[in-house]
Amino acid sequence: MRQSGIWRWTALWVCLTAWAALPAPAVAYLPSGAHAIDLMARYLGRPEALSVDQEVIIHPDRSSPLVVSSGAPEAPTADSPSPLPMAVPPDAEKTAVAEPAPITVTETLYYRFPHSFRSEARGAQTERIHLAVGGARLTLVDGALHSGREFRFDWYKDILLYRHPAWLGPRLASLGVDVHVVSLGRVDDTTILIIGARFPDRSRPQIWMDAVSYRPLRWILPSTGAEPPVEICYDRWAEQDGIRYPMVVVYRAGDRVLREIRVLRLRSMASAVLPPTIFDRQSLLQRADTKDIPDAQDRDRRIQQTIDDFGKRYQ
Repeated sequence: MRQSGIWRWTALWVCLTAWAALPAPAVAYLPSGAHAIDLMARYLGRPEALSVDQEVIIHPDRSSPLVVSSGAPEAPTADSPSPLPMAVPPDAEKTAVAEPAPITVTETLYYRFPHSFRSEARGAQTERIHLAVGGARLTLVDGALHSGREFRFDWYKDILLYRHPAWLGPRLASLGVDVHVVSLGRVDDTTILIIGARFPDRSRPQIWMDAVSYRPLRWILPSTGAEPPVEICYDRWAEQDGIRYPMVVVYRAGDRVLREIRVLRLRSMASAVLPPTIFDRQSLLQRADTKDIPDAQDRDRRIQQTIDDFGKRYQ
């Protein structure tokens, strides 16, 4: 009887020792910001070059519906002020309210890793070319040059382009993400690793990734005063030739979808396959209508207006 008890205690001790020797769950490990960025970059893979064909669906501001009228309009109230100047006869009567249709634009992206990017977006009447090489950026809309910073609808590609911590870390820091702050959180039964904020604080720029695979999930951009808070959501990841890429990217402001990007074709390749001038800034400048170059004082206003002008062409 005594010997049986000794064996039981021995077996229990062996089990406890083996359990203690097991590695801790991956989510219990909190890496530094630099290490987390490196893990995310490794998840994405590091090819030489990539081209992407996609469609961009631009959703209109549904707070400003299009009024289709055939009679006298109702007077605006405090709860429903008139969103636009009245464009119908004063004796017209409002009969219907129609929401503007989304605008769909086709776009081709070219990546040469880790720091060269070009996008070519075309519609029925407008062409937009955006070039980002290292820290230099250039945008042409119908030949008119828009130099200076990118606006938020260009930022989604930065995580996908800078697939090396030496480039991605400084780029995120330049856009306001505190790469030295890392925390863990849990959302929708998924444990997430956050770079840039202490969970659940959403008031700071931050990157969310899956805490096990290090797959990017969201990029939260808080309000800047002039711009509302926006979330960039990366979804439906695909793998090709050892690289990973989201087939759907969605910009959201609260519960409203601002923009959807849906990948139609993804092709990895050697960088030598790309045309030699595709990332050449001077080659693109030669196509620009230089008389339209904005001066330093109104440059930001002109660049911010670019996407509005681009979208209006397709209404």
